[in-house]
Amino acid sequence: MVDINPYLVSDTTASGKALIPISVKDRVFQEEWLQELLFKHPSILPVGYMDEAYVPLVSIGREIASIDNLFISPSGLLTVVETKLWRNPEAHRTVVAQILEYAKILTSWTYSRLDQAVSSYLGKGTDEPISIFRTVKEAVRNFDTSEIEFQAKTQ
Repeated sequence: MVDINPYLVSDTTASGKALIPISVKDRVFQEEWLQELLFKHPSILPVGYMDEAYVPLVSIGREIASIDNLFISPSGLLTVVETKLWRNPEAHRTVVAQILEYAKILTSWTYSRLDQAVSSYLGKGTDEPISIFRTVKEAVRNFDTSEIEFQAKTQ
């Protein structure tokens, strides 16, 4: 069997390098690193392949109601992400139960409660709260939904 590694091409001159898998024993990357990567680059998640109504994902928080990453789409649909590194033995057993518990919590929240939690997270270190609507409006080009319409979709 031939061992094939992905190759990262870094520019238009076709320069790049082969990517080499890290060892299972290597602890360079932790779940917090993965959470931050997803928060900064939500397009990594291939949600559009499942349902285009969830695209584009907009990051709205980490560790909100213990949810590792919380995203929202311009159509008001929430995406809950629980991160587990594949080397974590509990990953397969508990992630589904955790996601169901988070969904249960979120369905009991009003839009106002969710917005308050998100504003607290996104507004850390600022004098001004940052609402879900404002976050989506700033992140999505050609977002033409009113705040009232957006809140109604998110309920």
